Amino acid sequence: MKATTSSKLLWAMGFFAALLLWPSVNFAQVATSFSGDAVGAKGNIGTAPAFDIDHLTLPSIGGDLSLSDPAPPSLPGGGCVGNCVEGGRGIVLSTMGNGPESMSTADVDNLQVVIGGHMITANGFSNSATASCPLTLGDKALVSSTGYVGSVNIDSTFDSTTLFPGGMSDTQTFPLGLNGIDGMVSVNSIASSTATSTGGDIVINALQIDTPTGDKIVVASSHAGVACPRVTSGGGGGSGGCPGKVTGGGVFMLNNHRQTFGFIAGTKKDGTSFGNFNYVNHGNGDHLQGSVESVNVDNSAVPPTATVTGTLKTGGAYTLVVVDAGEPGRADTFSLTSGPVNTGGPIALDPRGGNIQIHKGCGIGPK
Repeated sequence: MKATTSSKLLWAMGFFAALLLWPSVNFAQVATSFSGDAVGAKGNIGTAPAFDIDHLTLPSIGGDLSLSDPAPPSLPGGGCVGNCVEGGRGIVLSTMGNGPESMSTADVDNLQVVIGGHMITANGFSNSATASCPLTLGDKALVSSTGYVGSVNIDSTFDSTTLFPGGMSDTQTFPLGLNGIDGMVSVNSIASSTATSTGGDIVINALQIDTPTGDKIVVASSHAGVACPRVTSGGGGGSGGCPGKVTGGGVFMLNNHRQTFGFIAGTKKDGTSFGNFNYVNHGNGDHLQGSVESVNVDNSAVPPTATVTGTLKTGGAYTLVVVDAGEPGRADTFSLTSGPVNTGGPIALDPRGGNIQIHKGCGIGPK
């Protein structure tokens, strides 16, 4: 009898110890604070005052901010950004923080500027940055980004489409002047990236121009950051979490027009969903944004698949089905069904860049 009682006591102690540890093992930790920025264009040229055109900053408590500017102001010296040609769609930005993650997106149609003695013409800027607290308390936070630039033309003597006819989704650099004597143009550059057990932070710039004289321009910049719960001496812990989540962003063509998107979606431990969906059709200027109401993560599928549903801010439902075919995301697919936009089935992100990440260890089925 004593032996039986002792066994039951040991089993109960083990059960409650496992119960205390369970949130840290199976759920992403909800962020304790957020940071984020989405910028259309910023910098300085010559003696003119520094400029910061269309800039969203995420509050530390999180939230959901967006901006659409079809007619941004001119750059110093008569340059332009976002609306350099008739029919330009301007600048579209978003930044949000909720649950374990923050995400920012930046879309800018075009740029024309003289800097460092060179005429730079470029178009099709789009990127996203995501930072997420880890699935297991004490692990490193996760940071990721996607970027795309359609073309860069320097002095009408260099055109990037000769080398990259489908646009650029990786980091590239192009010199201004012989061997870069007048400066450098950088595409899809990661300005900073950190990931520790207490948080993550990442900044990606679609286009950055630097000159030896100190002139500088950044176009389409996305920043995302989270601070995460710290490990305590008692072990376990975490303030809620996410049994299933998926993040993504990218560029693809639909009906011969560039489409860009970014989203984060998940379900907290208490069963409520979190996230945000952002989509821009650069052909007609449609800008869709929506809440997240359900997330279905199926890690048993090969490759893993996730279905996200929600409501658009303009009204009406949307359904997003994404496939994570592995890194670096060139074979991932995206499918959107909604009133304003339907992709008509899955669209491969290759070759125009992007990445879908269905986070493993989130379980199978509705979450």
